[in-house]
Amino acid sequence: KTPRLKVIYKKRKKARKARPWVCLLGVAAVIYVAALVVAQRRASRGVRGAAPKAVDPTPTPRAEPPPPRAPPPPPQTPPRRPKQMWDMTATEMREHLRSLHSSEPGPSDYYAKQFEAYAKKATTTTEPFSSFFQKGERSTREEDEASSSIFVETASYRDPEVASTVARAYARALRPERVYFGVHAQNVGGDEEPERDPIGGLSSLNVSCPRHPVCAAVAEGRVRVSRELWKLAEGPTVARSHAEKFYRNETFVMGVDSHCHFVQDWDAVAIRMFRDIGNDHAIITAYPEAYTAAFQGGDGLGDDTQKAPANTFRPPIDVKQIGCIPRTRRVNVHDTVSFKHDMRTCKVSFSAKRVAFFAAGFSFARGHRVLRVPYDSHTPYLFDGEELSMGVRAWTWGYDLYQPTKNVIAHLYIPSGSTLRPVFWTQEWGQRWPCQYRSLCRVHRQLQIHHYLTPKVSPDVLDLEDWNTFAVGPRRDPALFFQWAGVDLKNDWGDNCKPPPHAPPDAKPGRAHCWSRDLSNAYTADGGMPYVPWHEGTDALFPPLVKTDSYPPPTSQHFYTSSSSSSHH
Repeated sequence: KTPRLKVIYKKRKKARKARPWVCLLGVAAVIYVAALVVAQRRASRGVRGAAPKAVDPTPTPRAEPPPPRAPPPPPQTPPRRPKQMWDMTATEMREHLRSLHSSEPGPSDYYAKQFEAYAKKATTTTEPFSSFFQKGERSTREEDEASSSIFVETASYRDPEVASTVARAYARALRPERVYFGVHAQNVGGDEEPERDPIGGLSSLNVSCPRHPVCAAVAEGRVRVSRELWKLAEGPTVARSHAEKFYRNETFVMGVDSHCHFVQDWDAVAIRMFRDIGNDHAIITAYPEAYTAAFQGGDGLGDDTQKAPANTFRPPIDVKQIGCIPRTRRVNVHDTVSFKHDMRTCKVSFSAKRVAFFAAGFSFARGHRVLRVPYDSHTPYLFDGEELSMGVRAWTWGYDLYQPTKNVIAHLYIPSGSTLRPVFWTQEWGQRWPCQYRSLCRVHRQLQIHHYLTPKVSPDVLDLEDWNTFAVGPRRDPALFFQWAGVDLKNDWGDNCKPPPHAPPDAKPGRAHCWSRDLSNAYTADGGMPYVPWHEGTDALFPPLVKTDSYPPPTSQHFYTSSSSSSHH
């Protein structure tokens, strides 16, 4: 071994000999430190064996308990998105739209009460009102139903003609005492525009009591009025249903608009025309004659002709033509269709003719029509579907529609956008039309045509309240009506209207095919449209069948199909 290696070897040998002692010293040091830590912990906790601490003679005050911890805040949920119109049901839509103006004041009846007080005081005179009329002004037309009464129903929407319409009805009636009015007036809030109130507006016309027969009607409560803020108006169907609530079992019911002139002795003319038909389930209906804006106003008595030229206007009773509805057409509403009637003029016949379509502008029937087929109060904002709903439901209950043989009233027709009279679809229509769509879907389901027009609409989103009250009747099938009237049940409109089955094979879709079959020739046939018999076993239902010499008509006028072989009459 070299000297250097020997030195290294000796150092390593010496280190190996000293290593056990080093390890023992390290272990002892660890044990000592651990003992010190344990002793300190025992002393701080007062463990037995620890050194006693000096006792302080002064009592230690009790420490106050820590305040309770505040509960953690609830987890913050993101704000819910408000329901959009299409997320709502029909009932929710209606409630939402009404809530927009529910806090606004409605129309006041102040001026109406003022006129009522004036009429009551004036009619206490012992002189009968008939003696106040000029000699020869009243007609002596024969009339044999003095005990019959007529309920006139109408609805007004900010209409300046409504008071004149009420006054003219009493001024031109042969027997004003048998005329009763039910009016639903939709006007501005408060005392503004009192001239548009059915009763308060009579003061604006300078109606003189007791000379005018409307005074006795107001004093006796025969002019019945409900009032509503115009911003809450829900269309003509709902408004007419409000007016019908004033019906009190009058013999006849006549539906008119709130802007009408009446022929002289109109009550006798209408009753006699109805009796000549001989059908207790007849509904005389048509679009009336027209009058112009020059003949607005007046009270119908013929005085103050310079201030009110309308007092000199008398619609003719005997006319050669009258407004009729020979066909209807499909028009688009969202993803479905409604039906809009085509107004034409038809030749007036000596005998009443059965027609297919109901016209809301004028109708005259027995009073039980209100009880059996009332206007549907659950169809807000409906317009074009109003007449179809009433016509089909009445037809299924056994009523027959007739074209009048005499003219009874004249109607003020206005062009679109005219300032003469406001219309309800100019108010918030962007929010209202979805509700109108749901009302139309309700009508489709009532008439059992939803399978063709709105098959994807769930009944869960529709208003199904009072369903049986406004349902179709058991005397005729609603499906048969559309076959009988030549109306195709197709969900197309405009340029996409498909040709009907009887069209040539090469016919292309187009607007001309949106129309139903033209019934003008059928209206001129003997009796008019063919008569559809009632289903067997329905005669005794209210209102029951009343047979006369002319009703039911002869079998030569009947309409039969393979599915109606069980019918009778």
